[in-house]
Amino acid sequence: MPTAKTLLYLFTTSFEHPGLATKAKGQAEAFSKTFKVSLQDFHYSSQDSALIKAIKGCLFSITGKWKSILSNTVYCRYNPKFFFLTLWLGFLSSFKPVFLEHNIDLSIELAFLNRQFELKLHHILIGILRFFPIKHVVVTKEIGRTLEKKGIHPSTIIFCQNGYALPDISASDCNEAALQTLKAFKDSSKKLGIFTGNGYRWHGLEEVIDLISAYPEIQLVVVGPYPEKPHESILWLGKHNQATVLSLYAECDFGIGSFRYDMIGLTEASPLKTREYLFQGLPVLINYYDCAQDIPELKPYIFPPDQIQKMLDTHIDKDKIKKTAQQHLSWEQVSRGLFNPG
Repeated sequence: MPTAKTLLYLFTTSFEHPGLATKAKGQAEAFSKTFKVSLQDFHYSSQDSALIKAIKGCLFSITGKWKSILSNTVYCRYNPKFFFLTLWLGFLSSFKPVFLEHNIDLSIELAFLNRQFELKLHHILIGILRFFPIKHVVVTKEIGRTLEKKGIHPSTIIFCQNGYALPDISASDCNEAALQTLKAFKDSSKKLGIFTGNGYRWHGLEEVIDLISAYPEIQLVVVGPYPEKPHESILWLGKHNQATVLSLYAECDFGIGSFRYDMIGLTEASPLKTREYLFQGLPVLINYYDCAQDIPELKPYIFPPDQIQKMLDTHIDKDKIKKTAQQHLSWEQVSRGLFNPG
């Protein structure tokens, strides 16, 4: 029996973000259908000092370079902070398949966040990488078009939208008090929407509140580190773990995505959050183009703001949405053909 080819997955951020950790592990499991996968994350804590993070970053880069030599294929989440590691992968792509995953247009996001040094590193890297055969995996076609404008050859750009995998959690980790608070708040005669996030401005919570305020038949639960603003139709639950958030979905009628992606120059997106909603059987309200709409079977469950009344009036079969999402947005399905595009 032939030995399976090896793939090194360099995940250039921490597993502290549960959504990203779930993504990396889901991808690794899907990739393992083809390769013997080694997943290496940048293992640091947000509590670490800048010096400790720098030391850990250096160790991650050194280990990554060594393992990349020994692996048949390399897959890496693009992060310009790992400047020399990324340059090395560009050079290595002349000798073996190397894939660089782009999740956002960093030229706009880094400028918005005023991270000027990191922005300069990004521009330098993209300018150099265009001379190497490294493959650029983009989660939206819009990101691919941006890379083309920066000189990346179209033949090296591969579109692969984000998929999803259910996280491995324990029901005992659920905050039962939060769940009971939601149940007490819920009015069975109304539709309950849920908005979850990490507090970024481009999530557009204020715009969401303005929209749903025009619909007295809607209640909203907000989960995440957002400043509370008293509203009779809104329940503010604060930040909670994955087990708790997943339990809250069962009480909700629809999920709400980010409403201000325009702040970071996006009109298309492929967020994990909307995939999480769909996997929990929730239709989604968004005001950008979600790549999940490329899938005809999922398009009926994704609504723009001007169709909010249609969403409220539509009978929702949660089990059908779950089954459809799991069939079309599993990591194994969305990454099919990624390593053998022919």
